[in-house]
Amino acid sequence: MACKFNIIAWIILFSFQNAFANDEEVKLFENVFSYLGDSNWKMSKKELLEYKGKESDSYILWGIWYGGQKNPEHNKILSVNFLEKAVANGDMDAQAMLITLYTSKKHIEYVNFERGIQLAREIIPKYSEIIKAGRDTNGEKNKFLGKLYLSGIGVEKNVVTALNYYKAAAKLGNEKAKKAVVRVNAYIKTLEKLKN
Repeated sequence: MACKFNIIAWIILFSFQNAFANDEEVKLFENVFSYLGDSNWKMSKKELLEYKGKESDSYILWGIWYGGQKNPEHNKILSVNFLEKAVANGDMDAQAMLITLYTSKKHIEYVNFERGIQLAREIIPKYSEIIKAGRDTNGEKNKFLGKLYLSGIGVEKNVVTALNYYKAAAKLGNEKAKKAVVRVNAYIKTLEKLKN
């Protein structure tokens, strides 16, 4: 893709692969993300205006669209408001996106640690239930919980628990989780050396 997405879009890419109602929705999402990736904001907006799917999906897409740093109509407030609407409709993917935005030092303009921690505390039991039910087919829920435990966002920081979540995600084939396992193992070994 021609440009890097901002943090919102990238998180969502994993979220929808098993969540589409029909082929038409799949095509729409592919088109929107293709246009976003090519910085074709006008065409992605046209696709979004024609979208007739689930309201919460529309909110997420508009949140991504307005959050695009290179978008001439970039609007942080609208981006966050659309994502918050999706959360209010029970959308856990939007919730995960907001947790990342609100707690990421990379995107200081979005930081709202208090709200991020609140959302994290709400999502942890939901994601845990999905994992226990065997519905985390791509490992993203495990990976996200690993991130929360590693960072101590909404939970007490626990590197071993984080590693276990990353390992579970890696076992499901999640490539980013496989890399995280290596990093966290190295971190644990460094901590052990420092103790000795």
